[in-house]
Amino acid sequence: MPTDPNPAGPVGEPGGGGLVGLVASTLGLAILLGVAIIGASLWVVVTLRAGTPPSDVPDTSGPAFTVLIGGTFLGAAAAAGVAWSLLQPIGSAYRRGSFAMVSAFATLVAMLLAIPAHRLLGPPGLVGLVVLCGVGCAIFGRQVARWGRRHG
Repeated sequence: MPTDPNPAGPVGEPGGGGLVGLVASTLGLAILLGVAIIGASLWVVVTLRAGTPPSDVPDTSGPAFTVLIGGTFLGAAAAAGVAWSLLQPIGSAYRRGSFAMVSAFATLVAMLLAIPAHRLLGPPGLVGLVVLCGVGCAIFGRQVARWGRRHG
């Protein structure tokens, strides 16, 4: 009985783990992109609040609050959007959506790295976090592109 060298899974996707590398690289790229966006928005918030006295009551009416909330949602949405679009070779919308949601929620967990970065190094720590995430995005992006060329 001959076997197909590239069997398809139950939903028509390549079998044999062909998508594992794409999924891993895409999730890494998406999460780091989301953390970079959130880290940049936190840097903007710190810059906007520079020189203001500390307060026991949070200021929810100023631009810093808007940037904080908007940047957080933008980072999570960007992670989900990038994961959804780069995982197009996965035929199942359910699986693509699951990976997109995982990347969005993982971004919200990974953004907690900004706390020690800011506490230990101040605003330059946030800039460093964004730069490191950018380098990671470039590395994962090259892996995704390489996967696309191989399986094009």
